[in-house]
Amino acid sequence: MQGESGTGPAGEISDVLCEHPAVRVISFTGSTTVGKKLIADTAPHVKRLALELGGNAPFIVFDDADVDRAVDQLIANRFRGAGQICVCANRVYAQKGITKSPFIDRKLFDKVQRHIDDAIARGAKCVAGAEPMESQP
Repeated sequence: MQGESGTGPAGEISDVLCEHPAVRVISFTGSTTVGKKLIADTAPHVKRLALELGGNAPFIVFDDADVDRAVDQLIANRFRGAGQICVCANRVYAQKGITKSPFIDRKLFDKVQRHIDDAIARGAKCVAGAEPMESQP
């Protein structure tokens, strides 16, 4: 571990926590990928886990918003706690009058479209924005 604060390489710290017999419970808030790794790594030791995984906190900007202030608040929200807060915004919805597209490139647009298509295929109902905007990246 590095320094007095107890921080250091996450993988090495995780390995110690998962394997050390004195650690009986691990609580983790973060990605599903890391949660699955913790489940696998603690299974041989039968440790209790408290997991809060996934998270899809939206940041919504409406047409009448003060866009400069919204951007400042989004940046502050996203990087609060070095970005390690489970409720930090990880998606942005901007009403049509704010911007032509909230996506930085076509790859991101296609990824979001796949998520939408998957949700609809699993029974979600699209109540707005059934068709993508005309001009996409």
